Amino acid sequence: MDYYNLEATQTFLVSLKAMITYAGKLLILRVADSHGQGLWELPGGLLEMDEALTDGLIREVREETGLAVSVGNLVVAWDNRFGAFTFRDGRTLNARFIFLAYLCTATAELITLSHEHDDFQWISPETLTQPNQINFAANTGEVIQYYVNSLKLSP
Repeated sequence: MDYYNLEATQTFLVSLKAMITYAGKLLILRVADSHGQGLWELPGGLLEMDEALTDGLIREVREETGLAVSVGNLVVAWDNRFGAFTFRDGRTLNARFIFLAYLCTATAELITLSHEHDDFQWISPETLTQPNQINFAANTGEVIQYYVNSLKLSP
């Protein structure tokens, strides 16, 4: 029998991101502790062990924004290595994150932010096409660009 060789100091984590649209605009959130950089990101977070992908995304969106969303298609998947990641129990492991971004639709635009974010914006696709207008967190800018490019391909 073959066994998967993952060292005890390593882990894979799944992070779900929501590209939430409402009235033709996309929701972005400003990271509360971005050390004065004003970094913006998409709502989302880590999948719990017992959750289905879309259930985890719906939970994360509700926790961070208070929104109810319908989850659509997977838009893009990517990965990144972050090195040391510390868990709540104090363990620190070398982590590889698998990111999955889904297109979602909100049923309302009223936002209730969690402690993780200190501001939000509903932004138009035109704003997204202007370079350096918004300071996105690591990897978010690439996903936003993918989203903008997909809009150009739509009939």
